[in-house]
Amino acid sequence: MITPESNGRTIELRSDQELLVRLPGNPAMGYRWSLAAVPAAVLKLEGLPAVERDPGGGPVVEIWRFTTAHTGRQVLVFDYCLPWETGAPPARQLSFTVIIRWSRLAAEHGAERVVQGGVTEAVAARLKPRWHGALAREQ
Repeated sequence: MITPESNGRTIELRSDQELLVRLPGNPAMGYRWSLAAVPAAVLKLEGLPAVERDPGGGPVVEIWRFTTAHTGRQVLVFDYCLPWETGAPPARQLSFTVIIRWSRLAAEHGAERVVQGGVTEAVAARLKPRWHGALAREQ
């Protein structure tokens, strides 16, 4: 799980894990969190963020949920801003680097490992036997 205290850090996940980002907010003032850029192919945003409200009327927490799509590295940047003030700098910006590593558990559940240029491990083994030997050394 990522919180604002994780700002600037690198987070490592296995390919069978999901990522939760918990960001506090104050919607009464009009501010909202938004992704500064659409996630690349490494992470997949799973719908709109859920909102967790404090029963005492305090701040809310937006919960952003991502699943892993591929191994690799991706930087997530969140802006805290007023949605109608386009072009204005955000009141706050948070950035996290996420690294997704291959998980053998994911393979046991049918996920295919991408080894190079979008080619899966099984296809690489069939097309280029030398890739398969390189993969064996890598593991």
